[in-house]
Amino acid sequence: MGGGGYYDGIRLHPGDKITLKVPKHSSLHSVPDLLKFQSGSSHYTEKEFTIAAVISRCVGENDAFIGSGTSTASILMPQQLMESSFGIQDYQNVNISLSKHADSAAAVKALRPYFSGLRKCVLHDYSGSIQEKQRLLMQKTYFFYGIAAILFLTSLLHATNSMKHQILARRYEFGVLRTMGITRQNFRRMLVTQGLFYGLCASGSMLLLTLLCQRILEGILQHVVRYIIVSQAIPWIPCFAMAAINTATCTLAVMACGKELLHENIIEEIKL
Repeated sequence: MGGGGYYDGIRLHPGDKITLKVPKHSSLHSVPDLLKFQSGSSHYTEKEFTIAAVISRCVGENDAFIGSGTSTASILMPQQLMESSFGIQDYQNVNISLSKHADSAAAVKALRPYFSGLRKCVLHDYSGSIQEKQRLLMQKTYFFYGIAAILFLTSLLHATNSMKHQILARRYEFGVLRTMGITRQNFRRMLVTQGLFYGLCASGSMLLLTLLCQRILEGILQHVVRYIIVSQAIPWIPCFAMAAINTATCTLAVMACGKELLHENIIEEIKL
């Protein structure tokens, strides 16, 4: 994957030979910025390597700075090859992810005997840091939930007022229908049909905007912010729940306004 989040920028396959510029052994510990490849050409030589595998998205990390820019490909090597070619030690790391309710202290105690005989091996327990980050993340989540609830109530009030305005703006038309003898039952059925129509139109627009915004944000996260993994799943259950709420809100608002019209005088409704 390239720096912009796109694929197939480099045509390489397992078994192909590649030639890399590596530092000379005599310069490994004497020349600064050697691994930034900013020193003179006399401190480097070329070495041929065989590709064992190609990874779509590399998440390997190390403390050494090798190369720069979006045109640099990430190359993973075994510890022995990395040390002999670039002079980098302690290159290998192992990350262990515990289950949700696991005891990290017990896990560290159980793992410690396996690493006791390894030289320069350090075991880090990040469970406390993870819990603190989760606590801070939940605080931010609750804040955005509060903002979402306020926006939801505001939108609900706006939708109700909009439906009421739609009905009151057509009171003359409804008054004419009543003078022509439309029954209360047929009048209510007509209002329900209109409320369902408004609700379905609003829900369809909401779903289309959700798809459009998700595609735009996905492109920004992957090609601008350069997220490694971008979820493309749409939360259909909340979308359908909001569509049902939209439809019910429009229908109830139309019915409530129509009920007010039924209690008014027909003559007052048809006055211009």
